[in-house]
Amino acid sequence: MSRAAELRALADRVEKEPASRGLDEAIAFGVGWRPKNAESKGSFEEHEAKHDYPTSWIAHAPYRSAWAIPAYTSSVDAALALVPVGRPWSVAGPIIHRPPAREREPYFHASVDRPYPYQPSPAPLADGGYAATAPLALCAACLRALASEAERSEE
Repeated sequence: MSRAAELRALADRVEKEPASRGLDEAIAFGVGWRPKNAESKGSFEEHEAKHDYPTSWIAHAPYRSAWAIPAYTSSVDAALALVPVGRPWSVAGPIIHRPPAREREPYFHASVDRPYPYQPSPAPLADGGYAATAPLALCAACLRALASEAERSEE
């Protein structure tokens, strides 16, 4: 599976699941987040130099609680760290009217605009996300934006 496909699958998961630390960890892994505190950072970097990022992530699983992984799924501030640099974004909601495929509960919509020059039609001008909360919707939109960037770099 390509990086873009993995990010899109993670965005789909974010839209369906409630906020959780497990989902925060999945997002952190998906975007290549690394620990920031000095002790964990050094150990992680040493292990990554010997092996690779996924192996380092798995080997350091017992220490993840000390890493202070951002609460992407429950904090708009943390979710904003996922917005690609220089890309306009928006969040709207709670929205009460429902697109045909949505559940009965109110939902939030987020979008991250595509960079100029826009891709030719019929490509959308933004990557979007729909979810039960603003942080989840923003995470989904950002993951789709990152997937779009990955697709462009794979071409």
